[in-house]
Amino acid sequence: MKKLDLMVLRAFFHILFLSLMFFSFVVVLVELFSNLWRYLQNDAALAEILFTSLLYYPKAITLALPPSILFAIAFTLGSYQANNELLALFSSGVSLLRFTVPIIVLSALLSVGSYFFQEYLVIPKSAQKQILTDRLSGRSSVGNNNNVVILSGEGRFLYKIDYYNAKNRSLTGVSVLIRDSQGNFTKRIESEWAQCDESGEWVFHRVRLFEVLSDKRVTEQFFLTYRNPELSESPSSFRKQIGSVNELQRKEAQVWIERLRKSGSERYHKELTAYYERFSFSLTPLIVALLSISLSGYFKKNILLMSLLSSVIVSVLYYVSEMVLVLFAQLGIIRPITGAWTSALLFLCISLFLLKKAKS
Repeated sequence: MKKLDLMVLRAFFHILFLSLMFFSFVVVLVELFSNLWRYLQNDAALAEILFTSLLYYPKAITLALPPSILFAIAFTLGSYQANNELLALFSSGVSLLRFTVPIIVLSALLSVGSYFFQEYLVIPKSAQKQILTDRLSGRSSVGNNNNVVILSGEGRFLYKIDYYNAKNRSLTGVSVLIRDSQGNFTKRIESEWAQCDESGEWVFHRVRLFEVLSDKRVTEQFFLTYRNPELSESPSSFRKQIGSVNELQRKEAQVWIERLRKSGSERYHKELTAYYERFSFSLTPLIVALLSISLSGYFKKNILLMSLLSSVIVSVLYYVSEMVLVLFAQLGIIRPITGAWTSALLFLCISLFLLKKAKS
């Protein structure tokens, strides 16, 4: 059986590698041509354009992995069927499930690996690529921001900032309104500028402090420098708003989502759904592999063509159902975790059922 497993793995991995290189190259080309006119318009150097494509390759590999697995399985089983090798194996008592165990195990490992690949390589390289793309396209992405309004501390602190300097981690034209737990205003801070120190606390300079006392009188005080331990909002909160939680690594994404929750942002459901979807999407290689294997067991002739066609149809249904459920979750119709995981778990169960019933 070890020789049989090695034979299957060798045949499958060879086709998987070639198809992965092909599909990922196509994805990179599509991305390159979508931005090429911007590069040429800004006289970008050829070396830098090619470097952006190189930085995009990790992302392209994650997108190309599921269709590559689907094609590799269909091609491998179709080749064995064309040479009557599957018939010989089934006649000797080897089931389709036992024959494809190495492929299933490898697909499961690829599913687990794809999450860590996404977390530690795709996201950092995509961020680096986005910065370079923006520079070559004549856009700014350094993180500076102006006219910022932020509600934090579960609605207790309202920041209004004229300008945020990402490099210096400083604020210009600062107004902060502070409320108590009942929602009553207690303080108002007007500062010319503020600087975030090493401890993460904001130091306000040239400050006018208005405070509402218990007898409803309002006092006004002036300070050259002023600190308030409660005002420890992360500098990243004032940066130019990120496009998606998918651009952040796990810990950063958790902080970002928590800030959206506390501020009551309408983006909260959308970003939380995208965060859960990052985990459920890692199951896609395994789901696609199980679907392709199980559906091939229902055809005795033209396995390559019929298995590939049926697998593509079912995979499209999987992606469409996932998109619909994710949309419902983003709109708040269903819970984010339900929208992100339902389709993946449902089609995983369907693929296991079909694999169990597949003829061999």
